[in-house]
Amino acid sequence: MTKVTCDECHKPCEVPFRPTAGKPVYCSDCFRSQNGGSSDRAPRRDFDDRPQRPSFSPANEGGSDVKKQLELLNSKIDKLIGSIENLAQSKSSKNTEVVKSMTVSLPKKEAKKEIKKKTSKK
Repeated sequence: MTKVTCDECHKPCEVPFRPTAGKPVYCSDCFRSQNGGSSDRAPRRDFDDRPQRPSFSPANEGGSDVKKQLELLNSKIDKLIGSIENLAQSKSSKNTEVVKSMTVSLPKKEAKKEIKKKTSKK
C-alpha cells in the first residue's frame, strides 16, 4: 500500500499500487464516483447468467435416447462379431494352413548380397 493524496477531494488515502507520474490518483470514494476508473475499461462479466450444462443423469429425458442409440450400436457390433466368427470357422473347416510372414531389415551390404544370390539362381 502506498500513501497518497486524492486528486479530487485532497484527502490522504492509501492505494494498492505505486502511482504513475501524470495520472490522477483517487481515494476509494472518488474512484467509485468516477464510474470505476477510466471509461475504456471493459464491463465486469456476471458469471451467474451462464447457460447450464446438459445433465446426463438417468432422470434426464435425453438419456433414454442415448441409451437406445447405445443398444442399437451394441446389436450391430454383435452381428459383425458373429459374421467374423462364421467366416473364420468356414475358412478353418477347409483345412487351410495359415502361414505368417516376417519382414527382417538387414544392413545394406547384406541386403545387396541376398539380392545377388536370388538373381543368380534364376
